[in-house]
Amino acid sequence: MKKYLAVANWKMNPGTEGEALDLFSTTLNAAKSARNVEVVVCPPFPFLSAIERRWGIHDLEMRSEAAVHLGAQDLFWERDGAYTGEVSGPMEKELGVSYVIIGHSERRRLLGETDEMVNKKLQRAFETGLHPILCIGEKERMGDDIPEIVGDQLKKATQGISGMFIESLVVAYEPVWAIGTGKPDTPESMHKAAIYIRKVLAEMHGEGSVSHARVLYGGSITSTNVASFIRETSGEVQGVLVGGASLKDDFAKIISSLEEIES
Repeated sequence: MKKYLAVANWKMNPGTEGEALDLFSTTLNAAKSARNVEVVVCPPFPFLSAIERRWGIHDLEMRSEAAVHLGAQDLFWERDGAYTGEVSGPMEKELGVSYVIIGHSERRRLLGETDEMVNKKLQRAFETGLHPILCIGEKERMGDDIPEIVGDQLKKATQGISGMFIESLVVAYEPVWAIGTGKPDTPESMHKAAIYIRKVLAEMHGEGSVSHARVLYGGSITSTNVASFIRETSGEVQGVLVGGASLKDDFAKIISSLEEIES
């Protein structure tokens, strides 16, 4: 049975280590009863170490016993060196991190992250043995079709990357206009986006390379709409990337809603 993927992106929240530990504990309790959902939590960098110390995520990952996988919100494309403020993939792996978000729209918009930078980060994540969650999405949509910029972002991000790596890629489609607005995209449009994403990947890397790649939806996801993005997309969408709702009790309900969907 194929598991759905629920990724919690805490962004720059919560405010204290104690709050972070409590929030992770709540998510962990919800994940323990979910057999059909793979849960990933991506806290801010300062809290990764505290969570690792409390729950021993690194050892749990080594034994394949982790109920919740630990994710990072970014990484740098070099392993080490004079790069003030940056964090490398090996550093993250040391803390039990197994997933990493790459190319989030907020980093592109606020920090000037380019497609070329995203490509280098994606390559480094694969080489480090991390599972990258590649974020793509348009700022606005004028009609019913998925804008070409989505395909352009995907092409530039995966250019030169081995098809062997593409098999384990997670692509999170997050239309920027839906993030944090309370106005999510529709399952119908997400269905089109997922098909388009797979088409672009297949054209670049071959049909065989994309058969195991997973596509997620992100953008104003809640427990009341999450199931529709799975049920009404003909199996093209395998999970969700959750922002604001991952900081609330609603994330446990999101996990529960995914658990109740028949694979």
